[in-house]
Amino acid sequence: MAKIMSVTIDDRTEDFIEEQLGDGAIDAGPQRLRDQAEIEAIRAAIIEGEESGEQQEFDGEEFLKEMHRKYVR
Repeated sequence: MAKIMSVTIDDRTEDFIEEQLGDGAIDAGPQRLRDQAEIEAIRAAIIEGEESGEQQEFDGEEFLKEMHRKYVR
């Protein structure tokens, strides 16, 4: 089972860790997976938007009025 813990490290150790991560010597796999998942979600949203057709006129004031009529008592 995974365990989350906090530790305090000195500046020298922190510099070493950052250097190793920057060089790719230490794999930051879980973060890369999250980053990749976010990138894929953004790509999918862009494609969905492009495929949704031409933009339509939007009146923000009219939208708010309609929402108030429907949901505000």
